[in-house]
Amino acid sequence: MSETAFRMIEGVPAIVFRPAGGVMTWQEWMCQPVAVLVESPEKPDRAVLISFQSGAILTAMTIPPENLEAWKKSGLHLLACGDLPESQGADAAIVKREPFESSGHLCEGIGKQMRGELEAAIHAYHQAEEKIAELPRVANLRGLCLKLLGRHEEAEIAYRRELDVSPAMPDAFANLGILYARTGRPAEARAMFEKALDRDQFYLNALLHLARLLAVDEQRNSRLFSSLNMRLLAAWADLPQVQEHLLTMSAACGTRPAEFAAKLRAESGWLADPFLLQTMKRCELLRLNGAYLATLRGYGLLLDRSAGLPIAPFFQNWTMRRCTLIEKMLDGIARKEWDSLGGEIRSRHPGWPPMLAREARPESVQGVRGESVSALTTEEFYVIVLTEIIRDGQVSRREAELIGRLKTAFGISEERHASMLERAVSTTVRSPMTDGGGEFNGERLLRCLAAAILRDGRIDEQERKFVMMAAQVLELSADTVKAAFREVTK
Repeated sequence: MSETAFRMIEGVPAIVFRPAGGVMTWQEWMCQPVAVLVESPEKPDRAVLISFQSGAILTAMTIPPENLEAWKKSGLHLLACGDLPESQGADAAIVKREPFESSGHLCEGIGKQMRGELEAAIHAYHQAEEKIAELPRVANLRGLCLKLLGRHEEAEIAYRRELDVSPAMPDAFANLGILYARTGRPAEARAMFEKALDRDQFYLNALLHLARLLAVDEQRNSRLFSSLNMRLLAAWADLPQVQEHLLTMSAACGTRPAEFAAKLRAESGWLADPFLLQTMKRCELLRLNGAYLATLRGYGLLLDRSAGLPIAPFFQNWTMRRCTLIEKMLDGIARKEWDSLGGEIRSRHPGWPPMLAREARPESVQGVRGESVSALTTEEFYVIVLTEIIRDGQVSRREAELIGRLKTAFGISEERHASMLERAVSTTVRSPMTDGGGEFNGERLLRCLAAAILRDGRIDEQERKFVMMAAQVLELSADTVKAAFREVTK
């Protein structure tokens, strides 16, 4: 059993744990969704740390009356590890910006659900929601019970209630997707799985079910299908259900397992690196559990590993988007530590921008209010290409080669590349956090180029070269080029 101590840290109620397994146990807790809940309505002073990943009670504690009142009043609390030196304590802290469930009904419901007492669990969850209307996770759990009872319409209502309460979490989106898939609504199912992956790019249920959906829809040759299965192979292959899934997908593609794995690695390019994928998965788990400083350290590792590679732009973009989300959740908590660690990372990667409250720059608006417009420049052309490559969340070998060719053809230095990359990143910072089913599209790139070229009403010689180069590299026909310009001028 763990030792616990109740404190106030930066004016916020906190519990400091000393797990029986020490720091290694604490690291495991950091990487799974956990919460402190009162154990039962009959024991209001007894609380447990519960894992929503396994349903297991990780440890139990008694809350002193004076601390219990502080926890009830606060919508924010911290979980910390007492086995680490003080200088490292902030890195391992978990920030929970949610109400404290003090009625005991949520924990009671989880116990009943795990014993198969579904009606009793639903009743307990209703009681928990009556006490705290905006309590996270409870509507999702209620939806699971309702679905198991075959009450699909009620389950859908419960899941949608969870989306209102916890819109940043993937669970209810994925559960809605599964419900839709099993009730003959594949298009809606896909949309929900994609939204779950917007929130956690490695969310297991969404990866599995979306990959299966694509296989059924004869989309086994799409980049998204490869990306989903590559994430499963690199980050979840120790799980039996994932092993079975990959064997099934291999058979569906008409290949042997080894050939299927080789195909996934080839199509994923630089992003097939297991270290990168496993670190990305760990960062997603840490971020969603509130271990924000540990997440930032993980982002530093990703930037270090990808530095100098064609995928460096992707990871600058990937980490910056998530830092923007984290900053909103921190809202002043651990400000000094966040800025200090961010400074360390920027010293190694000067082009990396995240700082607390850093806002995305507005996209430029050209050709309005009588302002003069000019021909497309080399820099703008390069930024358009970078933006389209980054937008889909993937960097294939072909795209990496494209970036390299353009840098060479236009004599773009690393310094200029970093500057233009930052500009491209700033235009996509508000986009969804995953590929969302989209892929890098050469025709879309041509349409973007056409719109930029035609803004001044003419096409000069340099712009013709841009178009010819893009068509040649992307292997697009003259008819496709003409169609792109026709569409823009409609």
